[in-house]
Amino acid sequence: MEAIRFLANHDIESEKNTYPGWPLTIQQTDNDGRRPIGYLPKLEVKSANQLLKIINEETKELVHAMRIKGNTYTPSVYELGKYTLIIGEGATEKAISGIEITIDFKEIIYI
Repeated sequence: MEAIRFLANHDIESEKNTYPGWPLTIQQTDNDGRRPIGYLPKLEVKSANQLLKIINEETKELVHAMRIKGNTYTPSVYELGKYTLIIGEGATEKAISGIEITIDFKEIIYI
């Protein structure tokens, strides 16, 4: 994120054009604000940077959707229950149902 000062001189590149401490970089997950109560098993995907959607099976609500950075990701969830993971896009989309919070941090789902 960038915070440009009012009346900044855009003709020159200078730290005086921005506020102290800027630009600011945050992670996508920093925007959520919810605290996870647990984690689903770690995902290892063959193709990097896949889209992941997590659906609460009881309510049918989307818990969150994000693009996995790289080939591994450990999804967080905010309530007990069973979840469906939808990985990929279009014709390459795969769904895995009945996934629950794990206490075994070595548990991995290979996709």
